Amino acid sequence: MTRIQNIRKRAFNVLEIGEKGDRLSRIIDILLISLISLNVLSVILETLPSLQNKYQLFFDRFEFFPSVSLASNTLPVLGVL
Repeated sequence: MTRIQNIRKRAFNVLEIGEKGDRLSRIIDILLISLISLNVLSVILETLPSLQNKYQLFFDRFEFFPSVSLASNTLPVLGVL
């Protein structure tokens, strides 16, 4: 197997299989679940007028987060392909 094939296989194993003994796989799983959960929470909170008025500056600065999250979820998947 070539080096590229080894990297692709490892990336697939980390992202898809999620073996119990694989620490990196566990960390990646936790990070991805956390990012998705934070995205959902931010969308919910931003739709509440009372919170939107009170924390408008925070939401304005936090708008880049979905883009970062999308990139962090997309790049590993593209690496497996």
